[in-house]
Amino acid sequence: MLALLLGAILSIVHFFSESIHISLPEHRMKIVSFSSGLFVTYLFIHLLPLLYRQTQIEIEISMISVLFGFTVFHIIEKYIYKHESRPVVLKKEMKEVHSIAFFIYHLMIGMVIVKLAELSMADTALFFVPILFITAIGSVSMKYLYASKNLQVKVLLSISTFIGTVVAFFMNIPEIIFISILGFMIGTLMYIIIMDAIPKEREGEPVFFIIGLLVYMTIIMFTWFI
Repeated sequence: MLALLLGAILSIVHFFSESIHISLPEHRMKIVSFSSGLFVTYLFIHLLPLLYRQTQIEIEISMISVLFGFTVFHIIEKYIYKHESRPVVLKKEMKEVHSIAFFIYHLMIGMVIVKLAELSMADTALFFVPILFITAIGSVSMKYLYASKNLQVKVLLSISTFIGTVVAFFMNIPEIIFISILGFMIGTLMYIIIMDAIPKEREGEPVFFIIGLLVYMTIIMFTWFI
């Protein structure tokens, strides 16, 4: 039930993420930088090590899934940029790709939440916090997607995480499938962090990124001893 509740919370945040963007014009980059620090720290010192708790064959499969997840999202974007030169059409197709990617990515997040909830409360909480921050104020938001102009599509994308939790809650997902999903999700997270989440060039606040990194590193290391 905890996983379903967290999935519902993320879905609500998805739906209102555009409003959150609008309400934080002055402090948004500071919060984005801080949450990026959380996310990068969680990814490298907690989420990736989860893959190495498995058997050797599962580790190898998960690493292939990580590479596959990163590559798929990269190739899709590059293909569109190289085969569509008309700006209006390119913008429309890119938003469609991001919408599809957004749905799949959060669907997998919902499934992972259920599995982590079965392992421990600490793992679930550590996963939920950075996902919540990125969902609320990250660059991959409803403000960017064309779905905000279509209420039905916006609702569908918003509830993608909850759908994922429901699917995983009522289905007994085999461990090898879960490991593959987790690996694929980590690959997509890496791509999203590099391309969308971390502020580019002159944007962002490095100090807040470091604060986020240090805060979450401290929290994660604390969980190692409890």
